[in-house]
Amino acid sequence: MYFANIEDHLTRPEDRRLLALYRKGAEGGSPPHIRLLGGEVMEELSDVLTVAERNARGEFSYLYYGEAVSEMTGHSYVGKSTANQPPKSGAQARRSFQQVAQTLAPLYSIDRESDNGRVHLWGRLHLPFRDADGRIIIVTINRPREYTDELLREILDAAADGILAVKAVRGMEGEVADFSILAANAPMAEFLSTDLDRLRATSILRLFPGALATGVWTKHLSVLETRRCVNFESKLSIGGVDRWFRVVSSPLNDGLVISYSDITQLKTLNMTLEEQHRKLAAEITRRAKVERELWRLAHIDPLTGLANRRSIQDRATRALAAARVAGAACTLIEMDIDHFKRINDSYGHAAGDAAIKRVADVARSAVRKDSDVVARTGGEEFVILLTETSIEDGLAIAERLRKEIEIMTIRAGGAEFQVTVSFGIAASTAGSDYEGLLSSADQALYRAKRGGRNRTVADDTTVVAA
Repeated sequence: MYFANIEDHLTRPEDRRLLALYRKGAEGGSPPHIRLLGGEVMEELSDVLTVAERNARGEFSYLYYGEAVSEMTGHSYVGKSTANQPPKSGAQARRSFQQVAQTLAPLYSIDRESDNGRVHLWGRLHLPFRDADGRIIIVTINRPREYTDELLREILDAAADGILAVKAVRGMEGEVADFSILAANAPMAEFLSTDLDRLRATSILRLFPGALATGVWTKHLSVLETRRCVNFESKLSIGGVDRWFRVVSSPLNDGLVISYSDITQLKTLNMTLEEQHRKLAAEITRRAKVERELWRLAHIDPLTGLANRRSIQDRATRALAAARVAGAACTLIEMDIDHFKRINDSYGHAAGDAAIKRVADVARSAVRKDSDVVARTGGEEFVILLTETSIEDGLAIAERLRKEIEIMTIRAGGAEFQVTVSFGIAASTAGSDYEGLLSSADQALYRAKRGGRNRTVADDTTVVAA
């Protein structure tokens, strides 16, 4: 990059003096003689000067290379040419020298260097001179404008992440005992509420004593051994406040470059969302449990675990509708424990409850679990719905239940007793609904009671107990 207003870019008085001296010597329109660079000029500028002339190959050979320039570039090119320089630096110098040789006028350039490690930007004043033979000699003042380490420092400090460069501290057996901190940027010092000098004077284990217990130390060692970077989340307590960081550990020679991204806000938000999700899931589970309990209370008899009056009505209504479509019949059995009040009066209500539960168990065991329904519809009253079952089969099932119940012994509160049950049975027709079917079974049960109890009676047939 070239600039016409040369004086505006010269910050050193000695550079300005040489340019003024040069312009005075070139008043005749021709470049001044090289002897203009007398003892005083060379004393002031020799360290930062280079002197070059065009050679037969079209390159520019260096006749002189100042000590400071050599130190900052890491090379001395005295006796060498622009062809010997790294490609980018050589091409850059060649272009500038060619322009000066063509225009025979001073030229100021700002050159970006990528071939050396100390200087990032150079400011160069190129001046054409003549030697005793009339050949053009190009004298250049080389001034660093921006050092590489300063640029890197600015880049690192401008980063949002905290960055540490560390080197392994090894024991007698070569094992890694710690990592000393070689460099750190300003955000890292800010994260840790300290200053850069203190940060550079410490080590990883002194800085993060919890690294061993949390497994962070093992992760850093694995990076050093495998040469593969890892990233993970880590919680650090800084000034008594917990902060979360996304940590990226990368290999660098016998050490690491470790970056820390503050994710405290994101982590806090995620943990809040997770807590809300947990609470929501718990609330959904609680509500589902409540709904199941409400359903159970609405549909299940608490003493026997059988369906209740509401449940049998709902299920019977659906079963009868399905039976009409299929052209099948359902049979309803209504059963009632005989002389139940006498049981309560003689043995107590606990005994009465025991009798109800025993009768319920027998009834439950006699039907198909996947299609039939047993319900407790009153104190000692039960209803059994048999789907796709004829009146004859229903009578047989009821009679089997009656006989099983009359021979069983019930024990409760130290007492032993037996019970009998009366049955009323009705079968559905094409136009039957639950209320009508239950009414028919109820009438049959009434006849069984009037006929002496412990009987199985259908709405049109009576079977007398043996």
